[in-house]
Order: sequence, then C-alpha cells, then structure tokens
Amino acid sequence: MIIGLTGPRYSGKTEVAKILSVESFRVLGFGDEVRLERDARGLPPDTDLHKLGVDLINEFGPQYWGVRVAGRMDLSSGADYVVEGMRTMGDLEVFKKFPKFVLVGVTAPLDVRYQRCLDDKRGRPEDVKDYGDFIRRCQRDESSLEGGLGSRDLFDMRKHTIQNNTDITGLKLRTLGLLNLRE
Repeated sequence: MIIGLTGPRYSGKTEVAKILSVESFRVLGFGDEVRLERDARGLPPDTDLHKLGVDLINEFGPQYWGVRVAGRMDLSSGADYVVEGMRTMGDLEVFKKFPKFVLVGVTAPLDVRYQRCLDDKRGRPEDVKDYGDFIRRCQRDESSLEGGLGSRDLFDMRKHTIQNNTDITGLKLRTLGLLNLRE
C-alpha cells in the first residue's frame, strides 16, 4: 500500500506519517527531497525551498518531484509506504500509476495550523515570520497561478480525509483507520 499525504501547511501530515511509521510504513517526504537537492547544490540553509521546488518543476516538468520520490521506493520489497507532503497534480500523476495507491488529505482549521506554526520547534529557516506571511505562503501553495503549486487542486482529488482538529490520540485513531484500506 502507498498512502500519499496532502494538505495545507501545518495540517499534521508529518504527524500522520510518524503514526504510520510505527505501523511499519516506510516514510518518504517531498520536503525532505527538496532539502536533499538544496544540500547537493551547496545552497545555504535559508534557501527558499518553495522557489527551488518550483524552479525545478519549471525546468524538468510537473512530474519531476514525484519521479524523484517514487525512485526511492523499493516496490519489490512488498513494503508499505507513506509519501508525505504531496503538493502538485504532477506528483499525483506519478503515484496514481502504482497499485494500491490512495491519496489522503490531512486538514485542520486555519487558527489551529497557525498556532502549530508558532509552536514548531523544527527550526526551519524557511519558517514564517508572522500571520500575514503564513497566509501568503498558504495561498501561494494552494494557487495554480505562476509560482504556485496548485496544492488545493491536489487536495480536492483526495479519496479520504483526516480531520486533525483534536489531540494526538484523536489523530492516531483517525490515522489508524486508514489501515482498513489495506484489504
């Protein structure tokens, strides 16, 4: 089984992936892949990862990141995968070709997501500066216009939704419900 996770910033995609990893899913992340590219190019830690990602999509095509992430899977192993942070329709085009692929949207209210952003301890240099910056970045991610990723279009294609608006126990229960899709 391959579960693709999509959703807005700070909706809980990474937490869902962590929960699934405990259930023996191998985790691959689109953001991690962009960071690997940044590091391979010797770019500084404060590089705008969104811009780097979009620039490479523009240079190599809409399926660029999907092909890279999919290339890290060992399908012959029979392992289950969770692919965290899918953002574009190009990503979906790559993954929907795999048997037993399901796209899951993770969502949470805007105020909850912003508070998670403020509480985030990952120390990412690309983190937001204030509420206005947070909204701008969310809109940029969702937009299908130039410079956007069209993540709203991808989210609309999901087969299942996890509402992440309670505590971690509630999120775990909703996430483990996905395991029923294995049959």
